[in-house]
Amino acid sequence: EEDVEIAQMFGALAISYGDLFSDVAVGVQLLFSGSRAEGVVTFAILVFALCSQALVAYVAGQGPTAALSGLCGGKQLFDTYRVIKKIPRQAGQVYGNTIM
Repeated sequence: EEDVEIAQMFGALAISYGDLFSDVAVGVQLLFSGSRAEGVVTFAILVFALCSQALVAYVAGQGPTAALSGLCGGKQLFDTYRVIKKIPRQAGQVYGNTIM
């Protein structure tokens, strides 16, 4: 059963990063196709999402490492690693790793 959970987590990671990379690809394509305003909006939405994820991680007590990984787009990988390795909550962490 644990192997199934790990496979599901990696499937979710693949979907999440596929979405992130497709957002970046669309933004780049818009910037270079003459639709500069739409490209800027696409990247602004992406940056807002990453900053929001980092802020929530920091406020929820996961610490600066989680916040930095959120800013870099690595929060999903960070959380998946913590769940697979069964790393306990940090002191002051509001929610468990499976929720974050």
